[in-house]
Amino acid sequence: LQVFGTVTKSVVATGADLVAYSGFSTSNYLQQPYNSDLQFGTGDFVIMSWIKKTSGSTQGVITDTRSAASSNAGLSVEVLSNQILRLRTKNPSSEALTSTTGVIPTNTWTHFACVVSASGTNHKIYLNGKLDVSASVAAYSVNSSNPLWIGGAIGYSDVPLSDGSLALWRISATAPSPEQIKKIYE
Repeated sequence: LQVFGTVTKSVVATGADLVAYSGFSTSNYLQQPYNSDLQFGTGDFVIMSWIKKTSGSTQGVITDTRSAASSNAGLSVEVLSNQILRLRTKNPSSEALTSTTGVIPTNTWTHFACVVSASGTNHKIYLNGKLDVSASVAAYSVNSSNPLWIGGAIGYSDVPLSDGSLALWRISATAPSPEQIKKIYE
C-alpha cells in the first residue's frame, strides 16, 4: 500500500503493539496501485478488517475506481449513516448491494468479513465472526486496471472514512469457511 497525504497511525489500545490507521480524507488515504492479483474476475474473494467508527455518517471504507463509472465493474465496502455495513459489487450492466442486519457500533472495534463466492453470485457478510447476511446477487467481474483505495472513496459518491479507524486489513482471492472466519475473529 502507498500512503497519500497524511494518514494517522496509532495503537489500538494503551500498551498495545497493534496499530490502526485513521485520519482519512479525499487527500489522505491508502492506495494499492493496480495489481493483477486483485483481478478476481468472477472468482471467490474476501475483504476483511477491524473497524472503529466514532459517528453515524455514511462513509466509504474501501473502493476501487472501477465502481465509479456506470460502464465499469467494481466493488466497495461502505458504512451507511444507520451504521449498517454494505458490500457493493458491480458489473457493467447491474449492481448488487448487500447490507448487514447488524450494525457497526460507534467507539467499538468490530470485525467484518465480506465474502463473495459461487462464481461471484453469493455475498456473505460476517460481523464479529458470525454470519450476519447471505444473499444471491448478480455476478461480479473485474475488467479494469484501476487502483484500490482504502479509507477513501475516491472517484465515488461516498465520502472517505473521516471518523473511523481500520486495523488488520486483508484481501484474499479465496472464500474462507465460516469456521476460518470465526478463528480469524477470535
